[in-house]
Amino acid sequence: MEEVSTFAQEVGSMQRLKLSIDGRSTALLPGPRLEGERVLVPLHPFSAALGAQLKVPESGGQRAFCLGDLCVPIREEIALEGEAFTPLADLAEVLGFGWQLEGRDLQIRTAVVGDAGLGIGMEPPAFELPDLYTGEPISLRDYRGKKAVFFVWASW
Repeated sequence: MEEVSTFAQEVGSMQRLKLSIDGRSTALLPGPRLEGERVLVPLHPFSAALGAQLKVPESGGQRAFCLGDLCVPIREEIALEGEAFTPLADLAEVLGFGWQLEGRDLQIRTAVVGDAGLGIGMEPPAFELPDLYTGEPISLRDYRGKKAVFFVWASW
């Protein structure tokens, strides 16, 4: 008798998906699911695989999925197999990582270069510019390990 792959099994109308993150096969228990055209990911295992955290505000209320300093409110939770699942598209759009589904293979790319330039986890290029007030050169190296916001614009 031929053994049926666990990724090919269905939970109700949901199909289990095989996951790879940045080209590495990643097993989550429970794993991601396909519900119609929506990809659902299990919150706790998925956050652990990405090095993210699930947070609840001190005042209570809606949980958030946090990757580094960026947090996304979890708008929808679906309970399956004792785990909370949420739509992947809700997280990916705000956190800036890419994903694609080919058949039952879900591929996630955490370091994405898009219209905004850099993706999460990517280092910006080294640069040095004069301070607008003092004229002294300021280097990106001076801010390594510190939180910083650089406002840059161009008029072309």
